[in-house]
Amino acid sequence: MPAFASLFQNQEERDHPENAKVSGSIPAWLSGCYLRVGPGKFDIGGISMRHFIDGYAMLSKFDIRNGTVTFDKKFVQSIAYKKAAEHKQPFFPEFATKGNIASTKNIFTRVANTFSSTDITDNCSINVYQIGDEV
Repeated sequence: MPAFASLFQNQEERDHPENAKVSGSIPAWLSGCYLRVGPGKFDIGGISMRHFIDGYAMLSKFDIRNGTVTFDKKFVQSIAYKKAAEHKQPFFPEFATKGNIASTKNIFTRVANTFSSTDITDNCSINVYQIGDEV
């Protein structure tokens, strides 16, 4: 398991883009943004996520312009991320990690949600898509 432990390390947001060190040269025709999304926060309020894809999403951006590259990363400001930060624990259930949304509901609502729940996460730590001008 120690080999996988580095995959579950919490990441930090950047305050500002950082210039990347480039080895060699970047072709003049190469210009644009490369975006990646993945889990970036696995521990919140003393609770650890139980699966790799449960980590709260972090977007990484490599901006390539005029032979230089800058790097930036920020947490996706999903409702799930904001609620977890507010409550200091996972609020919505993720893939393998229980949420604590049940603590805000009465027993009848909790039983009903066992069979049909609208309390699903919007934590998007797997894929990112461009739709129109938005990512």
